[in-house]
Amino acid sequence: GATTHPEAQPGEYTAGLWRYDVGELFLTVDGQKYIEVNLAANGAWWMAGFTGIRQEDEQFIPPVVEVVLGQGEVRWSCDEQSIAVYLGQVEKLYYNVAGILNTPDYEYLSLCDLGTSEPDFHQPRQFSKRLEQN
Repeated sequence: GATTHPEAQPGEYTAGLWRYDVGELFLTVDGQKYIEVNLAANGAWWMAGFTGIRQEDEQFIPPVVEVVLGQGEVRWSCDEQSIAVYLGQVEKLYYNVAGILNTPDYEYLSLCDLGTSEPDFHQPRQFSKRLEQN
């Protein structure tokens, strides 16, 4: 199961998703500027660009976002909800996948080792997973 933001509508942009159960994707090409994408279990999404750690880029315009919704109850399932972000050409891309679960007794998950005991996913220099364009 999942606890979603009370204002979150399936497939729609919703600010503050991270205050409830959410999956997060972080992307960077240079270890400084980065994009954060949040996806709730019901398919609601949020996205922002950052010029530095927690420094939101006021000029950021989200790329095309497409959310595919499945049928049934609000729950986490890779088969039920997915998000595609079309970024265009990039030579190399570093990423981290994170999760905030079990609202209000939060559990924090991170694919990459961020080197801290406290949850802080905003560490683009620690995004160790790399995608390369073929």
